[in-house]
Amino acid sequence: MLARLFKKARPAHTEAAEATGGSALHKMRAGYADWRFQRDIAAIMASLDRLSDRRLALIGVRRDALFDAVSDLMLRAADDRAIADEVIAMLERAPAAQKPREDIATPASDAARVAA
Repeated sequence: MLARLFKKARPAHTEAAEATGGSALHKMRAGYADWRFQRDIAAIMASLDRLSDRRLALIGVRRDALFDAVSDLMLRAADDRAIADEVIAMLERAPAAQKPREDIATPASDAARVAA
């Protein structure tokens, strides 16, 4: 069951490094990111497992569904990270400096027009 979770929620830069045959440093970073991801899941599971059934019920989780809840949480976080990476990539590809349009009034141009 953990293999399913680790397979689906791999960081995007890990897959990119493998697809491009990235450098040794890139592969090392990807391996470290995978290790951190697995360690984080284990820490979350251990922390939630120590809670009593009453406290788990307060946060809306049943003990028998604890693994599924953590899996959903991690998959959602991975999806959010992937979306954020895509947005950052789109912003980096955008033209760096665009000339402002002349027909749009700016506060400085309004002040100059009023003073004249």
